Amino acid sequence: MLINPFNFQKLIAPITQEDFFRLYWEKKTLLLTDRGAEGYEGLFSLKDVDFLLSTLQAFDSSQIRLLNNKKEQNINMYLTQNRLKTCLSTRKVMAGFRAGNTIVLNSINNRFEPLRKLCDKLEDVFGHPVNVNMYLTPSTAQGFQAHYDAHDVFILQIEGEKLWKIYHQHVQFPIAREDIPFDDTLSAPIHEVYLKPGDFLYIPRGYVHEALTAKKYSLHLTVGIQVFTWIDFLTELAMEENNLRKALPPRRLHAGGYDQIDDEVKLTLELLCKNQDKIKRSYTKLRGKFLETRNLPFHEGFSVIHDADNVTTTTRLKKKEDIEYSVTVGNEHTLIQFGQEQFTAPTQARLFLDYIFNTAEFSIESLPKELSAFSESSKLALARSLVRAGLLRISMT
Repeated sequence: MLINPFNFQKLIAPITQEDFFRLYWEKKTLLLTDRGAEGYEGLFSLKDVDFLLSTLQAFDSSQIRLLNNKKEQNINMYLTQNRLKTCLSTRKVMAGFRAGNTIVLNSINNRFEPLRKLCDKLEDVFGHPVNVNMYLTPSTAQGFQAHYDAHDVFILQIEGEKLWKIYHQHVQFPIAREDIPFDDTLSAPIHEVYLKPGDFLYIPRGYVHEALTAKKYSLHLTVGIQVFTWIDFLTELAMEENNLRKALPPRRLHAGGYDQIDDEVKLTLELLCKNQDKIKRSYTKLRGKFLETRNLPFHEGFSVIHDADNVTTTTRLKKKEDIEYSVTVGNEHTLIQFGQEQFTAPTQARLFLDYIFNTAEFSIESLPKELSAFSESSKLALARSLVRAGLLRISMT
């Protein structure tokens, strides 16, 4: 069965998306096996590892880690110096792999288009940032010790085999990054399974796990869902509410102070729930942080720069597909944000933006008369800017 890696529903088949969120998401592990080696065909392969390593010439230590028998290796031992720069030595990395090193490539979705598309589709489904790390482990080796993470992960077994041991959830909904060895005594694993090519494993955050190879090497991808939590939202809300930043009243933490602080907490929360403006501003700020992390769809850039200059009042335009954006109206300007890109427009442009982003296709001359408060020349200039930025595209129909 060929699984489309860019479609979450097919990625977890035969489980439905609805059942995944109802039965498994943040609750328990999900294991899907015996789906065939072609399951992730077109997504990633061992040849793609060669490409990623060979193009990692401008060395960045955040992009690669090497581990041997649960111990971090000194990456400086795998560098080479030429007349112009210091870079990663592919030859030394391969020699280290033969000596038992697990190769970890971080956030390869930033450098590999099929995985960027996968993250984009998953971010549409989950509404949280997604990234992909790669793990290539030789036979009879183990990278990390048993540990638990503060993010949910999908394990996609690409090639070879790997034994996964999943233990009970140690912390429910952890929020601190816990990429460290787990020192507590381990009980018997609740799952112990060899993943084969095409297999899928979901591990909610907080579950202790470890993985090791036997006679075969292993190549797998770890897809991480870096969730925003209610703590993140309440933190933004606290920045909007002055009372939450005030010091606790005197002696509230002394003996007998609980009854008073209990009443004050109830009153503060009641006032917060009634203040829709502050809740909306907190939501907008957190949504902005999510948009900053998103993997932007491919932008034509220089190939459309002249097209934008040629946009006229009769040019048919439409919003580019698969782009998440936000429009925030301030006292002095309107802010448009998508991904890490943002620019401003006049405050009176809000109705114009609402219309064009919710219309299948338009031209400046075809806009409704109620938008006339924003001048035609200003509309044209803003439309050209949106084409250059990649939010609008010229319609070919």
